[in-house]
Order: sequence, then structure tokens, then C-alpha cells
Amino acid sequence: MTIALICLPLPFLFWLIFYAELGGRVYEMDHGQKEGSNLAFVLYRPTFYTIIAVGLIGAIWNAEAKQEWPAIALMGAAIYALLFNAWLAYSYEAYLHAKYPKNLPPNVMNYSGPSNYSGWKYAITLSLACSAIFLFIAGLATMTEALLNR
Repeated sequence: MTIALICLPLPFLFWLIFYAELGGRVYEMDHGQKEGSNLAFVLYRPTFYTIIAVGLIGAIWNAEAKQEWPAIALMGAAIYALLFNAWLAYSYEAYLHAKYPKNLPPNVMNYSGPSNYSGWKYAITLSLACSAIFLFIAGLATMTEALLNR
């Protein structure tokens, strides 16, 4: 059960570290490009969907093999990867609605509003991603160790 005590506060620990560095500023999700040019959806989302799938399969397999540590770590990785994808989609939708509003008068063209992707939102995104990756690597490492020690 000690692995569960490590899994739960991990994102909060990462968030404190990232927020200390990123807090108080506003960030762009499109990096000055055009609407919909966020590379996070192209690069990160498939990676974290893979972590979700492999983490769930590994957690079930390790639970069947009565290996507690890898099962909990891989399940935690899958949960944090799922939360990362949900948070990223939510943050980007909110960013798009603030940055590129659709309910403007016809005489206003190509309006670009201020970004609402603040440092605390960016810190949540990074902390969920780092938590998922850390637990995924830890789960795979403990699973490999358990398989080699059979």
C-alpha cells in the first residue's frame, strides 16, 4: 500500500515545483501560430493514449500475477495519463474560446484576444504529464524486476 501513498501526492509535488517556476505569467498554446496549431494534440495525446492502454493492460496482468507494486504504479500512470488528456482538451478549448471568440460583430475581422492559459494551468498540465510518465516508467521497471526474479 505504500506505492499508493507515493502515487497520490505525486502530482501535487510536481505542481508545486512547476508553479514555483511558471506561476504569475500567461502562456500561449498556439505559440503565435494560427488557431488549431497546438502541437500537444499531435505529439502528446497519442503518447498518453498509449500509456493508458499499456498501463491498464499491465495493471490487470500484474494484478492477476499478484504483483502489487507494478499493478498500482501502472494503474496510477493510466489514470494520470487519462487526466492529462482530459485537462489538455479542456484547457485548449477554454484557450480557443478566449483567444479566438466567434461572437464578434461583422466589422471586426481577425480578432485575437488575450490568452487565458495561466501559469497554474500550465503547471497542472506538466504535473499530470510528469506523474504519468514517472509512474509508467516505475511500473515497467518493477514489473521487469519481478519477472526477472521469478
